[in-house]
Amino acid sequence: MASSTGEPQVSAESVDGSGAATSSVGGYATATTDDGSPISWWPTVVEVPHSGCWSVVERLGDTTVQFVMSVT
Repeated sequence: MASSTGEPQVSAESVDGSGAATSSVGGYATATTDDGSPISWWPTVVEVPHSGCWSVVERLGDTTVQFVMSVT
């Protein structure tokens, strides 16, 4: 399913508006769990330039996930 929708789009910016983060997405990955169940994912990295609160948004097809994280 995830591979058919294409690569996710990832962005992150400081909640106080003081900057944007860089992000990268690796190649589509698959593996098998210890019980033999298949799993798949897009490895994603978000690098923030300084501490503070950051809003991260990831979009894949029609699905959007957003969260806020505190970096110390």
